[in-house]
Amino acid sequence: MDGSLVLHGLNIVYELATLTLTTLGLAIVFGLLGVMNMAHGEFVMLGAYCVVTVQGWGWPLPTAFPLAVVVCGALGWAVERWLIRPLYARPFDTLLATWALA
Repeated sequence: MDGSLVLHGLNIVYELATLTLTTLGLAIVFGLLGVMNMAHGEFVMLGAYCVVTVQGWGWPLPTAFPLAVVVCGALGWAVERWLIRPLYARPFDTLLATWALA
């Protein structure tokens, strides 16, 4: 089998896994909170950016993942606490607020 074909297959698997995890995150947030989070992709991008930045500082990869979780968790908590929580009774407003955040 050609090496580029194997690499292409691995890239497809990686993309499908990323889309699956993002979709599951959206489904869990909507199922538990009833909020359509339009900024979900930005949180995924922020986590990836944290990992790349920490690796750019010369830190090892196992250190970068927990830091990305902490940064995304802190930002997600702040957004939920001060932006989404006051709007729980109005689902359309939460949709607009998270869209504006994105």
